[in-house]
This record gives sequence, C-alpha cells and structure tokens, in this order.
Amino acid sequence: MSTAEADVRDAGTSVAAMTPEEVFARYRAMVYQLAFARTGSRSDADDILQDVFCRYLQAGVVFIEEEHRKAWLLRVAVNCCNSLMTSAWIKRVIPFHSRYAAGKLRAEIREKSDVFYAVMALPPAFRTTIHLYYYENYSVAEIAAILEQPEATVKTHLHRARRKLKDILSAENMMDEDFSADAEASAIDSEPQNGEKEHKEEQ
Repeated sequence: MSTAEADVRDAGTSVAAMTPEEVFARYRAMVYQLAFARTGSRSDADDILQDVFCRYLQAGVVFIEEEHRKAWLLRVAVNCCNSLMTSAWIKRVIPFHSRYAAGKLRAEIREKSDVFYAVMALPPAFRTTIHLYYYENYSVAEIAAILEQPEATVKTHLHRARRKLKDILSAENMMDEDFSADAEASAIDSEPQNGEKEHKEEQ
C-alpha cells in the first residue's frame, strides 16, 4: 500500500460530504490529464482513471480539507502511472508505443499548441512535474509531497524541463522560419523576370 493510500482517517471535522459520483465529476479531468501527461497514451490514461477512483472508493479516507482530497487523488494517480511504467510489459513495448502514441497524437489533436507537443516530447518525470506546476498550480514543496520526492529533485526536474522545452520550441521556430524562407524563395524563383514579362505582353 502506498503512502497516499495509507493516509490516517481523521476522526474530527471533515469537508462537506460528497458522493462518489460528485467526486468523480469534479476530479476526473484532473486525474485523466495527469495520467495522460505521464503516459502519453489515451487508453492508459483511461485505465489509470478507473484504477484511481476504484482505490478511492476502497480506501474510505476522510479528508479535513478539499485540497487534501485533491492531493490524495493526484498522488494515487502518480503511483498508478509508476506501476504501469515499470511493468514488464511496458518495458518491452515502450519504444514502439512512444513513437506510435506521439504520431497518433499529432494526427488527432491538430488544435493543440506547439507548447503541448513540446511538453509531450519530454520524459515522463519531467512532464509530470511541469503539469503539476503549471497546470495544477502546485508549489515545489507541494509537488514534492505529491510525488514523494525531495524538493531538490523537483527543482532539478523543473529546471531541466524548462531548458528542454526552450530547446524544442527554439528548434521548431527555426524550422518554421526555414520553411517560410524556402517557400518565399521558391515563389520568387517561379516569378517571370522582367524580360520574360515584356516578351509575353508583346505576344
């Protein structure tokens, strides 16, 4: 049993009671997005979403604050992702699976920004940290608690992830500029010269 799932039940005042359906409706998008950011796979994210809420129902934890419930769900989601990523099956298929998922992602989600694709190109650990910091607005200390890592590790992941994102986005911008320059050059080359224009007009 993980640390998240072994949280001590509180006998005092808890947050307003929510039905399992209400909890699922409120937090399913958050859990799914984290699972997808971690695994890069829609089907894996769906499986993890179901696993997290099954564990939530089984745990019966009483939460003092709503933030406690949210953090608990995120920590269990990370644990489920880690279990998936370290399984024998995923180790065998991950090289192909990563390429396939990335290609499918680009084909299915054209409306996503360049930043989205850049984040998905990061290693799973970096994607998770970036997601929690920028999308869930957690502090370094809070992320360290959720991931059960030292704050120094979280800071290192953030620093390296930002550097990688900058490199990826800079490279993509350079490619776009090169493409635009090539297209402009081709257009110029295809235009008739002044002499050719005059000759055509005389004919």
